[in-house]
Amino acid sequence: MTKPDTKRQGWCPTLFEPMPAGDGLLVRLKPSCSNLSIEAAIAVAEAASLYGNGIVELTSRANLQFRGFSSSTVADFSELAVSLGLGSADPRREKIRNVLTSPLGGDDPDALFNSHVLASSVETSIASYPDLFALPPKFGFLVDGGGALALSGVRADIMIRAVGDLISIEVDGSSEFATCSATDAAEAATSLARAFVRVNASHDHPFGRMRDLVGSLGTRAIFDIAGLKPCSPRNARGGSNVSVSGLLSFNSPRYLAVSLPYGEISADQMIGLATAARTAGAGRLGLTPWRSLVFPGISLPDADHVKAWAESAGLITRPCDPRLQIAACPGSPRCANATVRSREDADFIASLDLPERNSVHISACGKGCARQTAADFTLVGNLDGLYSLVRYGRATDVPESHGLNIEQAAQRMRGS
Repeated sequence: MTKPDTKRQGWCPTLFEPMPAGDGLLVRLKPSCSNLSIEAAIAVAEAASLYGNGIVELTSRANLQFRGFSSSTVADFSELAVSLGLGSADPRREKIRNVLTSPLGGDDPDALFNSHVLASSVETSIASYPDLFALPPKFGFLVDGGGALALSGVRADIMIRAVGDLISIEVDGSSEFATCSATDAAEAATSLARAFVRVNASHDHPFGRMRDLVGSLGTRAIFDIAGLKPCSPRNARGGSNVSVSGLLSFNSPRYLAVSLPYGEISADQMIGLATAARTAGAGRLGLTPWRSLVFPGISLPDADHVKAWAESAGLITRPCDPRLQIAACPGSPRCANATVRSREDADFIASLDLPERNSVHISACGKGCARQTAADFTLVGNLDGLYSLVRYGRATDVPESHGLNIEQAAQRMRGS
């Protein structure tokens, strides 16, 4: 058997292309519209324990990752997921079906449009053009209807957003945009993706992301190829890495948000939480890029019971929880590239009295998988099992110090 390539970069696992990791094979589930029913959530969690090691992760793309499969069990899990409607049976379509959606959809009366309906149209549209099978694995779409849980700080290669009373079509790496109706938005986004593929086909060294193409060709040239007319630039958006936890309300109905420490939940926790939410009236759960699960339709009198269950299970329901300030990858021994136990070290950092609202990124290697944006403090694991410290930067930036154990790194972060 060929040794797994655990250092391969620039790709994403799917149901049909599992990624080798330190704890076995890893697959990624991309529920349509970033939502799945309570029954489906329970079913895949049970399968995660049966076929894998029962560890589930919520990614910054609002996907679910399931870990610990073997080559003899991973196909059974994938077959179940497709049978539940959580993936395409066509591996080529499943690979490019990367559509991130604002989680509440039609349950948010403050949204400009139903993001779930439009996201479904985008999925259908991109699946109908075989030339789009050439899209890079990380290439993604975003559909943001605005409202209570708007994705205003989140980026993707092609973005459909609510802007006032308009719908805008944007590309990453540019402040220019086009406007269109809800009816035309999915086709406009698809046209931009096809323009990307068309230009890429003529290059000896194809671009991996839209922002790279924008930097080389310019926004207006790409929009021209897509048959769209861009508008004047506007100010850049900010506000990424939102933390959503606890019971929030927006007119009616209400929803409960439960955050996962460092994006991780066990299969047993997922089953217990979904069961408690179902008892409280929820019929589905939404996935967010902020590593929170959102349960729309939950009844107010029963919400406290669900919160109490989540808290007793070690999940996060309070916005002041210090773990929300920390992004940490799985680390050793789950990741074959890891040199440090990043999740255990994250718990240690969370137990300290760090300055409020400081963001911390603990990366077990130089890839920086857990967070792509800059953090106040970034700890990067090195081959010697110690950390480098980057202040106000990313895992790939130049560190200010090397050779730190976690206690020494914490002292630096506290200003000692």
